[in-house]
Amino acid sequence: MVIVKLRSQQWQWNHLGQVDPFWAILSDPRKRHGGWSADEFFATGRDEVRDLMRKLEGMGHPKSRSAALDFGCGVGRLTFALTEWFDAVTGIDIAPSMLEAARRLSLANGRCQFLLNDSSDLSLLRPDGFDLIYCNIVLQHIPEKYARAYIAEFIRVLRPGGIAVFQVPSKLRSRSRASRFGYRLNLFLRRRIRRDPFVLEMYGVPRETVEDDLANAGATLLRACPDQSATPEWDGYRYFVTK
Repeated sequence: MVIVKLRSQQWQWNHLGQVDPFWAILSDPRKRHGGWSADEFFATGRDEVRDLMRKLEGMGHPKSRSAALDFGCGVGRLTFALTEWFDAVTGIDIAPSMLEAARRLSLANGRCQFLLNDSSDLSLLRPDGFDLIYCNIVLQHIPEKYARAYIAEFIRVLRPGGIAVFQVPSKLRSRSRASRFGYRLNLFLRRRIRRDPFVLEMYGVPRETVEDDLANAGATLLRACPDQSATPEWDGYRYFVTK
C-alpha cells in the first residue's frame, strides 16, 4: 500500500513540476498557469526563512548552523534561502521534475544539494546530521500514517541542540460528520475519479498524536503555534522541536 500511495503522489507532483511548479508549491489561484515570476516566487522564500530565523534566535536554537534540511523542497524556494544562514543545505523531494528545476535554478554556488527520496523513511540521511529541519506546507499533503513516520525520522536525523520546525493540519474545522464526509468525498471524486492532477489532497495529524509521537521519539516540544497554512477547512499547528 505504501508503495502504491507514494507512486501515486510521485506521479502527481512530478506532473505538476513539469506543467506549473511554482503554483504547485504556492497555490494562489491568481498565480495559476505560470502566474508566478521567478523573482517574486523566490523572494517569498527569503522572507519566510528570515522570519523563521528571527523566531529561532529568540528561542536559542539551533546551537550551530552547519547543516539544514528542507523536507519537500520542490524547486528550492526555501532551500536557496536557507543557504544565507547555514553552511550547507540539503533539499529532498519525491518529484524528479521538481529537483531538475531546482538544480537548473540553483543560486547557491555549491552550498546546497538536492536528493530524490521516494521512500516512506529518510534512510538516505544519517542520524544526527542537521542543525535545522524545516518542513512547511508539505506534510499536509501526506496521509497521516506516513506523515507520522516522517516526523519520527526528523527526530532521528536532527542533531542534539538542533531544532525541527514543521507544520501539519490537526483536524477539519467542521463539527458536522456529514460535512467532513462531504469534504473528503469531493476530494476523492476530483482526484481519484476525474484524475485531476491540480487537486491537492489534504490530510492531518491530531495534535495529541503528534505530541505523543514526539515524546516517544525522545524529542522535546518547545512550542506548538496555531497555524492556518492549510485550506480554510483545517485547523493546524506549527511545531518547534529539539532533542
